Amino acid sequence: MLKNLVDWINRDSQSVLCLLGGAGVGKSVFAWLAHHNPQEYDCPAIFFCRHNSERKNNAKNVVSSLAYQLALYSPEYAAYLFEVQWMEAAEEASNPDMIPVTQRGDAFKKLILDGLHHIRVPEGRNLLVIVDALDECEKPGSLGRMNLLLTIKDYHKSLPKGMKLLVTSRPEEDIVIALESIQPDQMLIQQQQAIRDVFFYLEVKFTKMCADAKMFFSLDMRDAAARLADASQGVFVFAALACNQLSEVDTQDRNGFKKEFLEMVATLCEGGGNMDSIYVPFLEMHYKDAGPQDFSMFKSFMGVVTALSIALTGESVALILKVPSYMVDAIVLRVRQTQL
Repeated sequence: MLKNLVDWINRDSQSVLCLLGGAGVGKSVFAWLAHHNPQEYDCPAIFFCRHNSERKNNAKNVVSSLAYQLALYSPEYAAYLFEVQWMEAAEEASNPDMIPVTQRGDAFKKLILDGLHHIRVPEGRNLLVIVDALDECEKPGSLGRMNLLLTIKDYHKSLPKGMKLLVTSRPEEDIVIALESIQPDQMLIQQQQAIRDVFFYLEVKFTKMCADAKMFFSLDMRDAAARLADASQGVFVFAALACNQLSEVDTQDRNGFKKEFLEMVATLCEGGGNMDSIYVPFLEMHYKDAGPQDFSMFKSFMGVVTALSIALTGESVALILKVPSYMVDAIVLRVRQTQL
């Protein structure tokens, strides 16, 4: 998928790319990788929306954070931002009731889309801005979310050449309708693609663990990452929880680290991923009052996500499992709160 992203950035195609997928399939990890591992492009700004964080679940902070990051990247953009703020201060002096620009409906257009025209991108490079988990930015129908979607819909064509916007989201109705109207390029997370990206994620994690143990990332460690990626079936929650367990291996014991690490990987891979060895410790850690029914429900939920490997809404999963949607919502909420 990262190769597909690079190909899209380098094409003279749509300026907006939507990555749609259900909970736990790796959208945020993909966004993180796209931000931290650019090869043929610059990615100076990213915002991770989070419904359970006041700082990360409103449209005003999406704009403010992206603007700050872009100002650090580009002196020309910083100068533009200063000019906008100076003019706003002058207007406020004569009109104390004026709404600050970051809180207006056109804030994303004024500060981000218009501001991108002032950035000088190095020759031969393209620029990518990322908004992750747009579905967690305010509630469906809220004014801030509607303004953000309408701005992308109405002004996406005004993005300068070579500058692209990546949006990841669950396929919620208002987002799908707004973004479909502009016919953006889309990527749906498929299982084999997800497995490859899980492997890349594990490779990065394993390399860091080896460095902490003052060891090289060897071929057998790379093979372990590949086996665990296959066992995950492309579900990033599984991979992240596995890394949590593997991080408990003592990196100070250089002689014993590799042996214990590979043995633990083998245990995690048993039985096509040995889901109980991952999800039971997860529930015990984050769901202190979990009972047998909770364990069964969580495993059923993850089973649906793993088996289908397609974008699903909470309502769809509830219909498949024949349970009330609030039960599925409770599971998704708990997984998100772990910030895996």
